[in-house]
Amino acid sequence: MNKINKENKQKSKYFNHFIKDNKELLVNIDDKKIAITGASGSLGKEVAIFLSQFKNINKIIIININKERLTKVKEEIINLYKDKISDIDKKIEIHLCNYLIKEEVNELINYLINENINIFINVAGIYHLKKVLIENKIEQTLLINALTPIYIINKLLDFNDSIKIIEVGSISYKYFKLDINDLMSLKSNNLTKRYSNSKRVIMIYLTYLKISNPKYKILITHPGISTTSLFSPRREGYSKYFYKLIIPIMKKIFMNPKKASLSITYGVFSNNYDYKFWIGPKGAFKSFGYPSNQKLSKKLYKNKEFIKSIYDSVNDLINSYYSK
Repeated sequence: MNKINKENKQKSKYFNHFIKDNKELLVNIDDKKIAITGASGSLGKEVAIFLSQFKNINKIIIININKERLTKVKEEIINLYKDKISDIDKKIEIHLCNYLIKEEVNELINYLINENINIFINVAGIYHLKKVLIENKIEQTLLINALTPIYIINKLLDFNDSIKIIEVGSISYKYFKLDINDLMSLKSNNLTKRYSNSKRVIMIYLTYLKISNPKYKILITHPGISTTSLFSPRREGYSKYFYKLIIPIMKKIFMNPKKASLSITYGVFSNNYDYKFWIGPKGAFKSFGYPSNQKLSKKLYKNKEFIKSIYDSVNDLINSYYSK
């Protein structure tokens, strides 16, 4: 069995399971324009591949910083579906954007607004990288994982408050205490804490948005535990021994990206915008298995004064960075 046929068989297995458990969800994507950031990474790529099989989707815009990798994703999608979807090459569009470059971020916003997109899926993110200050004031993990996507989301919602927003969170959000006076985690050298807090910041912010604006179609998802491209050696987040010894073991234990990406795909079809819930694997430790709606920790929404202070602080950081 060649590689493409093998992957098709696996995708069909996951897709059939999705259809079986979620028939009522398979609505409202005909003629939709969907934008996916981080689309050349493991999860974003799999979401793009999964959604591309729906013939009536208007367009899927795959976004990342590397044209070569995005082109490979598009070519893979075309090869998978060209026999079933005659215009698949026209449905998949590539757009470059680096979340660290303001001009590219603003250009992306204008492009998505002009395209009049219906669904924005933010998968882009970084993990376990050393502390780096951008323009000597904003730490890169918080900027990429929280501030920039929040900036984009707000601009899109200002233009059209019916756009559906899907943000990829992380179960690590509840493992560390968030300090309102140190949102960038500059006082800590714990790389996982910096990542965790960046995810918690965006999850709190979006939760506050949902509470304040019930009409907003905002969903938070998480993929569980999977060896995604966040663990890629090209990101240089770990030692060479970690990549050589630990990653192969992780790949045998944890879900592959195809299965992990189903939680994000579930969000595309879900109409449950209750701020007390998110979508993630329903198996052991809520980290393995197929997706379901799950309750969020009350820490994200119970203390209204606290989450409002996070919301205001984040807005101040975004304004200070993007206003120049």
